[in-house]
Amino acid sequence: MTPIENFLARLDKLKQVGNGDWVACCPAHDDKHPSLSISEKGETFVVKCHSHHCGGIEIMESVGLTASDFYEKVDPPVHMRSVKRRWSPRQICELGGESMSNVALLLERLMTTGLWDDEIDLLRLEGQMLITLFDEVNHG
Repeated sequence: MTPIENFLARLDKLKQVGNGDWVACCPAHDDKHPSLSISEKGETFVVKCHSHHCGGIEIMESVGLTASDFYEKVDPPVHMRSVKRRWSPRQICELGGESMSNVALLLERLMTTGLWDDEIDLLRLEGQMLITLFDEVNHG
């Protein structure tokens, strides 16, 4: 089951309204009539609550999902594996801080003007870097 299929299966009153577009009741609030729109965008999808303006994270968590449920777990490239073992705590903090700053800037642009495809790719890479750093700290 793909991430979007997993998400869609958890929604009430789901109805497909176009190619890659659905409406459903928003699971983040007591929704009686479908106010949530879901649009598939390539390998990802966008959700929007038109009634209470619930956030994406709030919507995902209300159906029991987290951000990690939407990313395929892959082994890092060989060159990253060898570097990963040599990261000091200071390097991890510096890399994490830089990635967090980039993510914050990209998310701000996403909410105001939108992102170009290469910026979306950069946002994904920064997210993967943060996951890699988290794994390094958690599993050392």
